Order: sequence, then structure tokens, then C-alpha cells
Amino acid sequence: MDNDYMRVSCFSKSLAGGKRGRTIGRFLFLLIFCSASAGALFSLPPQKELQSDDWAYDALGTLSREQGRVFFSDTRVTVAQMEKFLDEIDPNSLSESGLAIYDRLAAYLKSDYWLGFRSDAISGGLNLIAQPELYYKTNDKVPWIYDYHSRSYMLLVPWGFSLGPWVTAEMDLNIGQNEYAATLNNNYSNIPVDPVSQWDIHFPKRAYVSAGVPIGAASGFNFAIGLGDNFFGQTQTGSIVLSEYLERTIYAQATIYSPFFKYTAQVLQYNVNKYQYMHYIQVRPHRTVSLSVAEGVMVNAPLELRFLNPFTIFHSQESYKTYSDYNADLGHINNNVPLDQLWDKNPDGTDMYDRIYDPNGDSRIGSYFGAKIEWQPLKYFRFYGLLVFDVYNLPMKKQNWMAGLFPDAVGFQAGTDFSFPLRGGYLEIGVEGVYTYPYLYIM
Repeated sequence: MDNDYMRVSCFSKSLAGGKRGRTIGRFLFLLIFCSASAGALFSLPPQKELQSDDWAYDALGTLSREQGRVFFSDTRVTVAQMEKFLDEIDPNSLSESGLAIYDRLAAYLKSDYWLGFRSDAISGGLNLIAQPELYYKTNDKVPWIYDYHSRSYMLLVPWGFSLGPWVTAEMDLNIGQNEYAATLNNNYSNIPVDPVSQWDIHFPKRAYVSAGVPIGAASGFNFAIGLGDNFFGQTQTGSIVLSEYLERTIYAQATIYSPFFKYTAQVLQYNVNKYQYMHYIQVRPHRTVSLSVAEGVMVNAPLELRFLNPFTIFHSQESYKTYSDYNADLGHINNNVPLDQLWDKNPDGTDMYDRIYDPNGDSRIGSYFGAKIEWQPLKYFRFYGLLVFDVYNLPMKKQNWMAGLFPDAVGFQAGTDFSFPLRGGYLEIGVEGVYTYPYLYIM
């Protein structure tokens, strides 16, 4: 049966509700029935972004360990990219547990909106996710914790539309409690009882437009701009390079991907005139190992074209030397005092010096570098390691200019994952360690 015809005929029957015997309830029933019955013949939009908390990443990670195969799934990917990862997996070589996850993931990527529509090349719809919660605490003096992981929204309504397989736009509408309501001592649910004072009006939490095209059998290009969380590295406690707990961040990024090479250029906006420009190069020299590097700069200045160059080395530009005139135009004063005196205070507690214009002229910019290795030497086993720093002084600089240097700011993260199929499920064990210098992330 032609699916477009089935959907259109259902809508035409429903729209005839003005005749006697047709009711609003009948209209809604037919609308939901048509969408549910027809949706199985469509699939998720290829350019739909899979968010950091999507279970597809964990499912692919488990399959990856069982296959002994590394994928570029440690950053946000689209449905099209996830489908290409799945194509690399041989279902005949999977265990019973792995095959169940494989089939579930494949079915998920072929699923559709709960309530959808299609009009020529444009399609769209929405999902409803109800998650009411009740809470209890043994000590009434202990305050509640408020965040999106400890207290869920009561209702989520992800909805969007697509133009063919090339463009997808989505946002998450929600009904949930704001921070005031969630931290009330006598509040034992996530239901905003008073819509005026308790409803969180700061939504959506995620919204984006994503566009892309496949090129060849396993490669492609994607560009996205949106609001959400970003990450670099699949870890157990959050990546030290870029963590998924960095939420509600404005971003724009372009990605070129293939099975053995991936390049991403990204701009993150944290505040007015505060941008982080990043680019990532990932290679997979062998199916069991991937190597990745990330470089960036955080700039406290308006958007600049020189940092939008997607294929350059930011640190080599020595951009921190170029803000002297800009600082002077804004009225900041060159202090010419030693670095260790910049934080001195006046008797009334105010700053003695204007740190915006420091002796090195580098207060508007901070460099950032990250590296990652992922290795699967054995079946069911994964090892990963991450390095990040925004300041690292070479021994030569420490020997000659120690008095004028900022302290090193370095972080390390490493861990292992083990997934073994057992009685239709998996026995999973993970160990991770993190060590950071005190000055890391102070840019």
C-alpha cells in the first residue's frame, strides 16, 4: 500500500468532521491512528542530531566493544552518521545479546514521530514523553538538588520538521519546575502545581537546524547551528576536553566525515562577546584505534573572521598580542606592573589595577588544546585516554622566564570499559581516573 496515499486519505476522512456524527474525539483518534500506522514506513530524518543523552551512543558503544571496532561516535552525530556506523557491524558475528541491541538500534533509526505528517518533500511531527516523578528524603534539613539530571521535566515534547533527507529542524518543548519550585523543602514531585510561580519558562533546552548531504557510500557533510550540549569523548564522568554537562550552549559547527577520517570546525558562544573557536581532527589508522586532537581559543571580544578559518593553527597566530589598541579604545589602562601584583587590592577592597590590560596583553584570549586516544586491543574491552591544557610552559621557558609565566594548567583522564555478553544481557565494568592541575579552565 502506498504510504502517502494512506496518510492523505486518513486526513481527508478526519477533516470531514463537520458532518453529523463526526466529533473532535473521532478526529483525534483517526489522526493518531494514521500517524502511528504510517510512521513505521518512514525513518528518523537523516540530519536529525542525536543528543548526548540518547541511548544510541551507549548501544553503539556496547556493539563497538563486542566487535573490537572503534567509531567516531565520541562527538554529537546525526542519524545518517549513526546508520553508517551500524553498516560497519556484521550482525552475524554478534552474540545473542549483541544481536538484540543491534536490532533495537536499527529499529530505532527506522522509527518515526509518534504524531507526524508528510506533505510532498516536507515531513514532521512530535513525540510526547511523560515522566512524572515523586521524591523522598530521610532528613528534612537536607536541601533538594536542582538540575536536569536529578529532577526531570514532567513532560517533554520534542517536535520538528524536515525538508527531504537534507535539512532537519527540531526543538524540545517542556513542562517542568523552575529552580525556585524544585528547591522548596516541602516539594516532593516534579509537577509545577502553580503555573505562574513554579513553571520553568526557560525553554527550549535544545533547538537546532541541521543540514547535510551524503557523499559516496560512507562519507558526508553536515552543518548545524543550535542550542544544546556539546561533548568530545565518551567517558564515565564527563570529558575533560568538552563535557556534555556544558548545557544550553549556542553552537555552530561543520563536519566532514568518513570511516577513517573526521574533521569538525565549531564555534561556541557562552555570553555576549565570549566565544570559543574549536576544530577537531580524528583519524582511525586501524579499526581498533582512533587518534584525535582538538585545538581552540576562547576570546572575550566580538566575533572575528580570523578565528572562523576552519583549517589553521590558532596558537601560531599569537593573537593575544593584537588587542592593545582595542583595549585602549575601550578605556582600559596599561598598568606596566609585574604579573604577581595585578591582583592587589585597594584599602576599600576594590582592584588596584585594571587587569583587562595586563603587561602581556593576553587577557582577552586563552588557548586550548586537547588530545584523545581510543584503543580496543581485545574483544569486549576498550581503553581511552584524554589530555587537555590551556597553559603548558616548556622547560626552556621555565628556566629563563619563570617569574613572568602563568602556572601550568593541565588535565589527564583515562579509563577502561569492559562489556561481556551474559544471559541475554551484558556484564559491564568500568574504571576511570581524572587528574587536573588547579589552574585548568581559568582562561
